[in-house]
Amino acid sequence: GLLFSDPMNLAKAIGKSQLQHAFKAIRAEFPTPEDINDSPATAPSKRIQQLVAEYEKPLYGVLAALEIGLDKIRAECALFDSWMKQLEALKR
Repeated sequence: GLLFSDPMNLAKAIGKSQLQHAFKAIRAEFPTPEDINDSPATAPSKRIQQLVAEYEKPLYGVLAALEIGLDKIRAECALFDSWMKQLEALKR
């Protein structure tokens, strides 16, 4: 779900810019990107695979995360941001 923090850059990163509107529509159905992960059958990666048959989560997920950037993901995903803050506190 984190990748839906920025549907435009998600589409760009996987080389499917024409899908940005489809990704925006998916994102608009939920309060936050984290809420998209509502069941194994409709998990974010499954939603992307319905639109992009060749989608490989490990490869394209990393590319999309790099394109979107951690700051944007953290701004859109409060639970993820909270988890990151806990990890960051460990190094102090």
